[in-house]
Amino acid sequence: MPIRVNQETFYRATMYSLMRSREAQYTLNNQYSSGKRVNQPSDDPVASITAQYSHRGMEELSQYKDNLGHVGDWLKLSVSAMEKMDELLTQARTLAEQLSTSTYTTQQRQSFEGQVKDIIDQLVQLGNTQSNGSYIFAGTLSNTAPVLTNPAVDNPAVIVDSQGGSGRIYGAGQYTGKYSRDLQLSVDAAYAGGVPSALNPMRINYSYVDDYGRTVTGSVTLTGTGSGNGVEVGDGLRIYTDEGTFAANGSYTLEVHRQQGNNQSVYANLASNSRMAYNYTLDTLWSGEGNSGVGWGNLLDQLRHWQDTLAKDYEVQKYFEAVPAVGNDRASSAQLQVSGEWAELGVRDYEFYTGGPIQSSDADETALRNYRNFTVDATYPGGAPAADNPMTLNYEYWDGAAWQTDAVVVTGTGSGNPVSLAGGYGATIYLVESTYAAGDSLPLEIYPPLPAPPAALPSPLPEDTAVTPSASQPVRVTYTYVENGQRRWSSVVFTGTGDDPANVLSLNPPGEATLSLNKGATLNDGDTWSLTLEQYHQGQSTSQAMVATLESVQSKLLKYIGDAGGKLNRLEARTGFLESDVLRLHDRLTRVEDADVTEVATQLASFQTMYQATLQATAMVSGKTLADYL
Repeated sequence: MPIRVNQETFYRATMYSLMRSREAQYTLNNQYSSGKRVNQPSDDPVASITAQYSHRGMEELSQYKDNLGHVGDWLKLSVSAMEKMDELLTQARTLAEQLSTSTYTTQQRQSFEGQVKDIIDQLVQLGNTQSNGSYIFAGTLSNTAPVLTNPAVDNPAVIVDSQGGSGRIYGAGQYTGKYSRDLQLSVDAAYAGGVPSALNPMRINYSYVDDYGRTVTGSVTLTGTGSGNGVEVGDGLRIYTDEGTFAANGSYTLEVHRQQGNNQSVYANLASNSRMAYNYTLDTLWSGEGNSGVGWGNLLDQLRHWQDTLAKDYEVQKYFEAVPAVGNDRASSAQLQVSGEWAELGVRDYEFYTGGPIQSSDADETALRNYRNFTVDATYPGGAPAADNPMTLNYEYWDGAAWQTDAVVVTGTGSGNPVSLAGGYGATIYLVESTYAAGDSLPLEIYPPLPAPPAALPSPLPEDTAVTPSASQPVRVTYTYVENGQRRWSSVVFTGTGDDPANVLSLNPPGEATLSLNKGATLNDGDTWSLTLEQYHQGQSTSQAMVATLESVQSKLLKYIGDAGGKLNRLEARTGFLESDVLRLHDRLTRVEDADVTEVATQLASFQTMYQATLQATAMVSGKTLADYL
């Protein structure tokens, strides 16, 4: 039975066929022009998903490739810098081996101080090596130069235990020490808590190891916040707080270091399951800074010490520095400079005291303004005061209306043998360690000077007060020395500082030694110094010790150079794996996405022919009328 196709059905079937053909041509045209079989998800949903995952994998591999390049450049630069450090330390070790023998004189050893300084400067430059603007030895602080020529304050202080306080402690000032230092700071146990102020003063206890290896302890009082209320804690360093609160027993560490970076590792992702730390820090290479009480382990500190001993090795110096006592006033900057012959100075064993031969340990020295005219009794046989050689010391005191006379018996010298004075002021004194003679007049001088009675008693002396000697404010310095087996005392009065001849004062015996102060020096009562010549003439022994130190650091450097080499080998292997992964993904994408252009062109031509034929056939059929069939 014949099927009748009406006109509507014919047109619908024809249009559907033409649209399918046109759509196929469009798809083939896109494939031909792009070279890709899949240009949109509808082209092949399964293949499209596979392609998306492959493209994402290629992007990850590209990032890993960039990481490998970055890490490789970084490690190569690290190896180069560490190898140059090793070369410098080889030079230093050769020099140390030479200077550790008796072949060189002390004067010759002194001339090598400049070479050690050059090595230090070059090490600092290598420590500050950069890769694309990042410091490679600074840990995660790659924007910060990791090493300075001289120690500087790291701010703020590291919180050890805040005890609940929100405040921070900061350092300031110009550090005058030679070696790195860690200051241990703690809020006094009696502090009520809160923000430091004049009405709520906060006591800070401190402890550190100074340049002479001595543990220095003390305390300061903060009566306000901000740098304007900072107080001295030694060698030019000051501390202050922000406006936060503090709690009793809170503890902090303030670092004074050359090395400013941190000791944190920097990581890079080399694959989805592969992560590498690729940096080396100066704490790792040169050891940490500060002195724990057993010496300085940091390379730059040790090199600086070596440089210093070489500079001081020659026995004939322009002057020798006296060593300040641990308990000196924190605001005092005086460097006592003693000139003379090495052998003579060693025999003399000079010790120095700010003020007269009468000293005091009183916290409030204002009471001493009520005393004067101290003289050794005429009956004293002479020598050093002792239990079996008691010395009567006559003096006058102010009773509120007039000067009265009194006397006290001294049976020892030094701060361990204080004696109390009359008058009801609670004042105590002691004598510097020396011998005394009948009739000696012993000046009592306090710095800064106090007004004499009957003026009203001033407030207690403020902390961190010191005096710069001048014509209007002269400062007496008492010294003791050994002569004929006995320790004697004498004094000089400074009216200025620096190397002006008027400020270079002769010591007893006359002509054998002189004493001067550094320019702008400040002193305060209670400051003492000793001429410890052992810090000089140590070039040979220090050079011997440096040989082992340098060998140890070089051994460490070689270890990390080898470690970096191993990581570079790992990167090379990882690069090979990465290239294989890239090829594998590329092949997958080629199979999934790429079109066979020749085949596409053939199909496109076929569809175009079919499309034209369909149009022609449709036109012929559509053009027939009933008359054509009659």
